[in-house]
Amino acid sequence: MRDHQIRSYAPRGSRRFVRRFVSARVVSSEKIVYRVGMCKAILAVLGVVMMSVVSGGRAEPGNPAPPHRSRLFALDTPGGPLPFRISVQRSDDGPPVVRVINGPEVLTPRVVEYPRDGSGRYVVRFGGFGSELEWRETSGGITGEWRTRRRGGTVAVPLTPASGRPGGGPLFDLPVEKPRVAPGRYRVDFSSSDEPAVGEFKITPDGAASGTFLTTTGDYRYLTGNCSGGTLRLSCFDGAHAFLFHAALQPDGTLAGDFWSGSWWHETWTATPDPDARLPDPFAQTHATGTGADLESLIFRDLDGNPTPVSRIAPPGTPRLVVIFGSWCPNCHDETRLLTRLHKKYAPRGLRIAGLAFEHEKDFESAAARVREYAADLGVEYPLLIAGLSRKEKASEILPVLDRVRSYPTTLFIDADGEIEAVYTGFSGPATGDAYSELRRSFIAHIESMLKPGPGPGGGADD
Repeated sequence: MRDHQIRSYAPRGSRRFVRRFVSARVVSSEKIVYRVGMCKAILAVLGVVMMSVVSGGRAEPGNPAPPHRSRLFALDTPGGPLPFRISVQRSDDGPPVVRVINGPEVLTPRVVEYPRDGSGRYVVRFGGFGSELEWRETSGGITGEWRTRRRGGTVAVPLTPASGRPGGGPLFDLPVEKPRVAPGRYRVDFSSSDEPAVGEFKITPDGAASGTFLTTTGDYRYLTGNCSGGTLRLSCFDGAHAFLFHAALQPDGTLAGDFWSGSWWHETWTATPDPDARLPDPFAQTHATGTGADLESLIFRDLDGNPTPVSRIAPPGTPRLVVIFGSWCPNCHDETRLLTRLHKKYAPRGLRIAGLAFEHEKDFESAAARVREYAADLGVEYPLLIAGLSRKEKASEILPVLDRVRSYPTTLFIDADGEIEAVYTGFSGPATGDAYSELRRSFIAHIESMLKPGPGPGGGADD
């Protein structure tokens, strides 16, 4: 995870930032992943979006798509409007279902407040991230803000209506022009970092664009937008991030652009087409300087405040994964979803998983409340401890078993003999496609190598 996503108002040029994350399929345990199916005839008449709710990534057969009221909103950032879509499905006997549509990802934040008559104030909360989206609908339009926690406190970004098609079509208001930006893989350089990055972009003939950036500490999650001529616009809003990317095609086929994160970060970036662009091996970035026994001797507090040695939740003599994470980190959410599945599959064969949380909040009660919400939203069944504050230099001091903490998350694979046999830096989530599939295979291979041969539940981690 790159530091600008966890620092507030970092002065430009005052720090060198390591490559960061992004991330998240996020938020709530109520989250429903679904495919969007749109009927243009109905859209034209009713101005609503029809969506198919899916289970396990597949549409439920025989169920008609429920109607949703879909609107295009925008966060007012220093780089200009950051558009995203919201749908509201009303209910006669309870709160509405609010869905935030982030490209192929659909988030269902918890509805905290809503107007009984359909107009008025809405407040939705993105669990685990400690962020809220508030808007008010009146006859004069929409006003509101997105509030998110940063290391320096809470930051609010204004919310406004956005120009564009209400139910579908391009996110960004650009002239209709055949796209000239080539899809594919790019070698990327961000101005704030010396670390390498890779961009992957999909651009259709009609200008629809999507993609992500992979870095040595994580990915930028699902980016969606459109391309017009040599102009590319991409954005992501998932309750944790507010990313806006602008790029212009150069005469030599490269891209030059700007990146804004919320209202607190800006940098420039360039990209060169390169189908062979790759990142360094995540297993080779962070090095163990101690053993499992050194880690086991450390004592932190559990979520009830009880001092707990790591040896109690990741006992010696057992193969275990110890994860360094933060509830505020979208890449950590992505990894935790995978680890909960791996835990269910491999716990019967003796695998233990434990998490060490490094939070923004200085007081224990606030930090524990955030991690409790995180665990509840993601269905975590393995133990978590509050280990300290989220600054990486502090985490490195607390965990001398590593040369340093470079990223959230960082995952330690410890065998039954207490040897730290592998350390994985960062996490490439589902938005990265093949990279995520490869990560999942490598995690499973390392776990299998640490476990004694024996019967266990069949299938992969997603089964």
